[in-house]
Amino acid sequence: MYPDLKYNPISYSLGNLSGGVALDMGESKIPDGCMSDMLNMVYREGVLKKRKGQSLLFSEEEIITALDTSYYNFFIYHASDKIKAYNTETKEITTLFAPVRKKEGSFFIYNGYVYYVGTGEYYKISVKDNKLLCEIVQGYIPTVLVNCDYNSVGDNFEEYNLLTGKFKLTYNTTDQTRHINFPEGVNYLKSVAVQFNNKPVTGYTLNQEGRYISFDSMAEGHNMLEITFEVTNEDRDKIVNCTITESFGGLNAGISEGTRMFFSGNHDYKTTFFYSELKNPEYFPVNQFDIIGDDFDPITGMGKQYDGLIFFKEKSIYISKYEYQGETVNFTLSRLNSEIGCDCKNTIATVGNQLVWLNSNYGVMSLFSTYIKEEKTVGCISRNINGLNSEKALLNQKDIRNSTVFIMGNALYLVTGKYTYMLPLENGNGRDEKSSWFILDNISCRAKISFNREIYLLGKKGATYFTNQLYDFDLQIPIRAYFKTKALDFNRPCDFKNIYEISLSLKAINNSGVSLKAWDENGKLKNEWEYRVNKFNFINFKFPCFTFMSNIFSFAVNRRLRRGRVKYLMLEFSNDLCDSQMSISDIFITYSVERSVRFSGI
Repeated sequence: MYPDLKYNPISYSLGNLSGGVALDMGESKIPDGCMSDMLNMVYREGVLKKRKGQSLLFSEEEIITALDTSYYNFFIYHASDKIKAYNTETKEITTLFAPVRKKEGSFFIYNGYVYYVGTGEYYKISVKDNKLLCEIVQGYIPTVLVNCDYNSVGDNFEEYNLLTGKFKLTYNTTDQTRHINFPEGVNYLKSVAVQFNNKPVTGYTLNQEGRYISFDSMAEGHNMLEITFEVTNEDRDKIVNCTITESFGGLNAGISEGTRMFFSGNHDYKTTFFYSELKNPEYFPVNQFDIIGDDFDPITGMGKQYDGLIFFKEKSIYISKYEYQGETVNFTLSRLNSEIGCDCKNTIATVGNQLVWLNSNYGVMSLFSTYIKEEKTVGCISRNINGLNSEKALLNQKDIRNSTVFIMGNALYLVTGKYTYMLPLENGNGRDEKSSWFILDNISCRAKISFNREIYLLGKKGATYFTNQLYDFDLQIPIRAYFKTKALDFNRPCDFKNIYEISLSLKAINNSGVSLKAWDENGKLKNEWEYRVNKFNFINFKFPCFTFMSNIFSFAVNRRLRRGRVKYLMLEFSNDLCDSQMSISDIFITYSVERSVRFSGI
């Protein structure tokens, strides 16, 4: 088959094709299993193949954010100046509330309700008779004093609520009580409401100038007179402008649930977080907040790892631990890292019980440890795609701070404006700097929704989802897919090689095709060819004779290479056909060594 050569032909395998892409490393220095360039190829089920196609669930413009899971059979999202809901059963879209400021907020579910905060208002969504109701959260009205006398002096009971200007006092009265003075510090009341023994009282007069309430008559009672005062509230904006939310505290420190809601991300209080009362996201006591660091390093996100609540700032990371001591609860703060933070707020995710996120200067980071005495608590896991010069390099992407992340099918997807970077999570991948990444395009994601074990992306077109079709959307846009090997020297960099044959295993039962280009060390195209396989025909297939599996059919493709004298060889495999797969499991190259290149000196 081969000519008579001084050295016998050698078979070289590219090995496992699961290494992903390695950008800007020098084409001959790329690790084995990695490619020098790649687009829309993923490694799944032992083969390197095209990514899945996309379909449109419904159209929507100006999507801002969404609840990350379905609420009953509804998708709830914020688009333009409206809060909307998509009914997965009737396929209808309804407006729940309008107008809403065109500003990104944060959705969360607590106590069976959906809440949305951060647009300058605080909304609560409930369901009744399979219909959704959206209303503005007024806030829990606390009883701040009990056992009060006529001067409104009594015993402290609850703290004022930042969400509302209303508060209650209860009084001890006799049949001689005729007036109640305003509480200390209250000069003007917007309104009052009076109850005695839980029944409304109307026989009173409000004297704003004299700062008291007079009664026509009064009965004797111990804490039976309850007066609800309402004053102008200037603190509500502290809560309703928070754009970051997380639950934490209680059982297992809140990793699985969380007894309190933590709010942050208020532009006017950049380093402050607020936390709610126990099991009540509508009650934020005035004394339940803390400040982390300086304003030049704002809080950008929160996440939970092990027994701690992690606060991400742009340039640092802190951890809060839940401590319960008798009747008091404390959230202690410690700094985990003082150099690397998160400046891409929508990229925080949990992978293998560890938090990962994107930093626009360092790449994708992982929190390896929450033990503050560890030498290395934070590490980069995106070295292969960070790049410096490549157009596809992660750190070269425009508007990188608006990137988003989602997890689907045991893989993490980081979506930037142009490219999406996929990290498979099998076999511990994603825990070191040499993690395998794959680059995709034509994916838009401003928010994601999980429903029935599927992930729906809300982006420029509306809500989309992945399918087994090999094109994008109803327009059948072809998926342009390719990968380019590193510069292969076959471990003989100083020798010229004669390349005789390139063999690959093409696995698929779909329409399949592959185009091959081969270059030498000078960038000269040595060969080019195309191969296609039609969809497998099952008409004459005898099922009793075989055990059928979707990946059992392997088409061996062999191609001879003309003008095959090279020192380095680089191959590109591509497929830009609509509804056509390129699924490759193995690549072999047959070559022989021609001679050595010797140097007499430098």
